[in-house]
Amino acid sequence: MLGSSSGGARWTVRLRQARPFATTSARYSSSSTETRPTTASKQHPDIAHIRDNVALHEANAVLRNYGKHKAIPSQVAARAASISEINTALRKPRVQIKALQSRLTAKDADKPRTVAEIRRLKPLVDKLVAEQDALEDANREDALLLPNLTSPLTPTGDEARVISYINYDPLKPLTFDSTADHSTIGEELGLIDFASASMASGWGFYYLLNEGALLEQALIQYALAVARRHGWQVAAPPSLVYSHIAEACGFQPRDTDDLQQIWQVAQPPRDQGKPKRSLAATAEIPLAALYAGKHIPAQALPMKLVGSSRCFRAEAGARGVDTKGLYRVHEFTKVEMFAWTDTTGSPPSLSSGSSSDSSSSTSSGSSSSSSSGSSSGSSSGSSSGSSSGSSSGSSFSAASSDRWTAHSTATFDEMVGIQTHILTSLGLPCRVLEMPTADLGASAYRKIDIEALFPSRLAAHHRDGGWGEVTSASICTDYQTRRLDTRILDPSGSRKKFPHTINGTAIAIPRVLAAILEHGWRPHDRCVVIPEPLRPYMHGLEVIAQPPGSAATTR
Repeated sequence: MLGSSSGGARWTVRLRQARPFATTSARYSSSSTETRPTTASKQHPDIAHIRDNVALHEANAVLRNYGKHKAIPSQVAARAASISEINTALRKPRVQIKALQSRLTAKDADKPRTVAEIRRLKPLVDKLVAEQDALEDANREDALLLPNLTSPLTPTGDEARVISYINYDPLKPLTFDSTADHSTIGEELGLIDFASASMASGWGFYYLLNEGALLEQALIQYALAVARRHGWQVAAPPSLVYSHIAEACGFQPRDTDDLQQIWQVAQPPRDQGKPKRSLAATAEIPLAALYAGKHIPAQALPMKLVGSSRCFRAEAGARGVDTKGLYRVHEFTKVEMFAWTDTTGSPPSLSSGSSSDSSSSTSSGSSSSSSSGSSSGSSSGSSSGSSSGSSSGSSFSAASSDRWTAHSTATFDEMVGIQTHILTSLGLPCRVLEMPTADLGASAYRKIDIEALFPSRLAAHHRDGGWGEVTSASICTDYQTRRLDTRILDPSGSRKKFPHTINGTAIAIPRVLAAILEHGWRPHDRCVVIPEPLRPYMHGLEVIAQPPGSAATTR
């Protein structure tokens, strides 16, 4: 449901249904899953920033629907104070032990008495160190449960803000033929076979056949070509990942309704105790792991990768209109963009955007990004300008956020620009949304989705007005790199900084393919017109049709 904001410059849309495949939820913790293997990269949550900004992180936990974790920031601060007290208490006995140890080398040393004194002091030191280690471990575990901070541009609640439209004028709604449904079109033209796939694999799978399979490959090659023209390097990631890698990226095996999200691979008895593996829900996970436990030279940033992979989703949504056809499936192909960027400065603090003494470093400078969507007859808004009163920016200033995310925002805007270019050239009517706090996964600091208008969802009186997500882009700041121990190697040799990560869909094949079938459908000719940019990748084919009484052909 759309409603204008003040001045009519922005629009909002209520998300009445939880988005599928959400990342880490507040209803479980990383410690609720199997123990991390000793080979896993050490995790470094920003405890110093939590300690120094308790009110900010408490408010953020509530804002992000992590209310059960609201007490964690104050607990972290209390433990940090205790750790500081222990450090003070350790100073004297450690100095004494050091002095006693040096005395042992003296010629006139009373060695028995000196050793006895060392033995008296050492249990005290060991006890204090054990207490300190326990407090530090508890702080690390609790800090990992908190979500990322939230951009001031992110709307609060479940109302997304429409930034712009692509190939669509909201003042001139489109009308569609009642037969514009990709499921029936695909079956009629011999492009999709759901029935056979259900026999082979079960519900939520499909076969792409003939020109349907060619169309998938054309979309992959076209998306890769567009990204490469913008300087993105191609990667082919694995589809099987360690489960702890997925969790470090913010993905958990089960969602807020305790429904399975990620396919976990069963282990034979002989492998019990070894790290568990999962099928990757998105190439974001294996791409993020490319530099787990490694450093990236500062001069190599931003490092931008694009790759095609199969994606596996265990829970494909509640049964209903979303489960029909290609819109929500268990396995699909997606071209994903993933990037690491440099950082300068520190995360924003509660006090007027001043920086904290946290050891993490993030971006400086100002960001002047605007939504790179080409809108047609639409209201538009800057994607980085001051947000409306419904946004989450009351916790810290927009200027502070701009400094922290200057580098990552530039790459984020480039991602959205690539997404917009692809969808514009395919002729699909879309809207660009600044996603609200209710829709952000644990790792996301800011998120923009692009939704296409699906005639089949519109005809089904879908509560989202026929709109459905086809791309998404998120700034994750240093949430993932701190959990994967990915660092920046400065020219000085320092490895203290954690880069920011940004991820975004170049193209999700099933949904875009479905939209192409529905918008390219010509009911009188019983054919689908292929978008012009895809024709070079389909041997020049322009139309997919099925002559009466024959299998699907093209002309």
